[in-house]
Amino acid sequence: MSNRSWFFASQGKQQGPYPEAQLREFIANGTVTAETLVWSEGMAGWQKAGDIPGLLAGASGLPPVPQQCGLSATGGAAAGQSLSIDFSICDEFLSLVHRAPARTAAA
Repeated sequence: MSNRSWFFASQGKQQGPYPEAQLREFIANGTVTAETLVWSEGMAGWQKAGDIPGLLAGASGLPPVPQQCGLSATGGAAAGQSLSIDFSICDEFLSLVHRAPARTAAA
């Protein structure tokens, strides 16, 4: 994480400056979305937050699943056995997903 200060546009008004850590909190709670215009020193102009590499963690707003986390399954009906599932889940990932803002479908 950098020590950059960020501005964002909300309801037609400039907000900020905010340290990057606080901007990431705004992203996590849904205040800043992929469509929100943001600017930081060194940028040529205002850009959508979703267009800045690394600023958002994917289009869903959720962090990417760590490669070492996941689940595996063996057996099952196709193998003529009972299904055995090994859930290997990382606590940190679950904590991040749990805090992520709920997404609702547009009507």
